[in-house]
Amino acid sequence: MRIVDLFSKRQKASRGELPEVYTYAELPLKLRTQIVHIWTDIFPLDAYSEEADEVWARARQILLSEYGLFELVEDQRFDSSPAKELIGFFLAEQDVERALDVVELMHGLLRDHLQRPLNRYQSQPSHTVALLTETLNGRFRERRLPGRIGSSGAGG
Repeated sequence: MRIVDLFSKRQKASRGELPEVYTYAELPLKLRTQIVHIWTDIFPLDAYSEEADEVWARARQILLSEYGLFELVEDQRFDSSPAKELIGFFLAEQDVERALDVVELMHGLLRDHLQRPLNRYQSQPSHTVALLTETLNGRFRERRLPGRIGSSGAGG
């Protein structure tokens, strides 16, 4: 597994060299919830998909590896899927930079998924990379936050 250049790592590396134009003081729960809806519009939690499971598990594994953890959410009262664990972590994470790690990472993984060529058994996806990016950036703009996710997020 390769080392992923996560948002929080770049932020920490950049501090002291050049001042950052934007500082993220908070990422409101309403915005986080809207972001989760973007993800689950592409991969609904109640519908089984091998590809969806791979994306959620990949995102979870990258974060576990990069943060040096065995679990993203310590207090799991029920058997949780990688998707539910990742979402629970994202919604509860107090460190805004780490929450933004999840946003950027999921955007990259979803972007990569949407760019894959379709096989003959797949239908045309209802989402596109442009729509994914436009929706995510639109949510940040609604909150007057400086988030700007481009087409080169930290995928796999």
